[in-house]
Amino acid sequence: MATISKVDKVDATFTAADQVTGWISPYDANPIHIIDMGITGTSFVGTIMLQKRQVINGVATTEVDVESFTEDTQQMVEDPVPSVEYRLKCSAFTSGTAYVELYK
Repeated sequence: MATISKVDKVDATFTAADQVTGWISPYDANPIHIIDMGITGTSFVGTIMLQKRQVINGVATTEVDVESFTEDTQQMVEDPVPSVEYRLKCSAFTSGTAYVELYK
C-alpha cells in the first residue's frame, strides 16, 4: 500500500541510467504547494527526467514523464493536487555525475 510522501527533501547522485530519487509531494500545510528542483553536473552527459505519479486510495499510479533536462537547472514545480508526488530519474547516461534534489 502506497502513502503520500511526507519528506521535505529528496536528493541523489546519478552516475548511471535508471537511478532515481525518492518521491516528494508539494502538497502540505503551506498554501503555495511548491517544491524546488535543482540539477547540477560535473561533466555530466545524459538526461534527467522529472516524473510524477498519483497515490489514490493507497495505490500508486504508474509514473509519467513531465519534463527532461540535459543541463544544470534550478526551478520550481507547483502542483496543488494533494495526491501527487514527484521524483527525478536518470533516464539516459553517457558520462559524468549529476547531483539532483527536490525540496520544500
